[in-house]
Amino acid sequence: MESVEYKSYGYRWVALAVFALVQASIQVLWSSYLPITSEAADFYGVTP
Repeated sequence: MESVEYKSYGYRWVALAVFALVQASIQVLWSSYLPITSEAADFYGVTP
């Protein structure tokens, strides 16, 4: 069986960093929604 040589590229770390920053910003937005959950539920007529 022949050994396979894999090549890794440095830009994958850039892509991972961008993905992590986008996910972190989404989590910050969701965290800012948390304090108004009950008011939003009252407004839309649903249970929180």
